[in-house]
Order: sequence, then C-alpha cells, then structure tokens
Amino acid sequence: MALSETLTHELKPFGIAVSVVCPTFFRTNLSSSLRGNDPESRAAAGKLIDGARVSAAEIAAEDLKGVDAGPPVILTDRNGRIAYATNRFARPLYYRAMARASKQMAAKDA
Repeated sequence: MALSETLTHELKPFGIAVSVVCPTFFRTNLSSSLRGNDPESRAAAGKLIDGARVSAAEIAAEDLKGVDAGPPVILTDRNGRIAYATNRFARPLYYRAMARASKQMAAKDA
C-alpha cells in the first residue's frame, strides 16, 4: 500500500496512474508448489488457497475492471473489502479478528 501511494504521487505528473490490487485468498494451483521448511505453514497456506471461494479468473476479471475504473485501491471481493475497511477504520477490531482467525486455523491443524 505504501509503495503504491508513493508511486501514485511520484508518477502522476507524468500521466501514469497506479493502483494496488488487494485480493484475499483465491483458488490457484499454487499450493502444489509451495516450498519451505515448515510443513505446518505449507499446509495452512494450502488450506487457505484450496478452500477459497473465489477463483483466479474471478480475481483477474475484477482486477481488469478496477484498472479501467482507475481507483488507487482495487478490492476484488467481499472479504477483501471488509478486511480493508476494518483495517482502515477500526484497527483494534481488525487485529482481534485476525487473532481469532489465527487461533481457528491453529485449532483445525491440531
């Protein structure tokens, strides 16, 4: 976010617009190629990716619509819009929700 905001101001005099895309997890084949030394982290990431309700094609379609509209932030799905608004306007609530989600993921893995 910070980089895109900086680029927006630096590139605007040259007629260049910048948008940042903020999707939540979406289904791809990425989970089959995850690497790292922590199998629990790979498994958790795989669950989030494979269990996502939104496909990569749906995210890409929203990205293209967003770029055409030109907003500085492109939020591709309902969960992303909720997370962005909560983070921006109610940070303590956002932190509590993220902590709760982390605990739920840890409990599912146990």
